[in-house]
Amino acid sequence: MPDPALRSRRGASWAQIGTALGMSRQAAWEAHMRWIADQAEQHRRTGLSGLDADQAARARDLAGEEAS
Repeated sequence: MPDPALRSRRGASWAQIGTALGMSRQAAWEAHMRWIADQAEQHRRTGLSGLDADQAARARDLAGEEAS
C-alpha cells in the first residue's frame, strides 16, 4: 500500500499524463512501470547505473496502483 505521505506529493494524474503523451492512462502507467523495471535490470547488471531495489520499490510506490 502506498505511503500516505508520498500520495500527498504526487503531481499529475495518470489520466493527465496519458493525455499529454497522446495515450490512455493505462498505457502511460504501463510504460512507466516498464521503465522502472528496465532501470532495475540495468542496476542489477551493472551495479552502478539504474535504480537499485529500494529505489525501484519507491518508484513503484509513487506510481501507485494500476491505472484502469
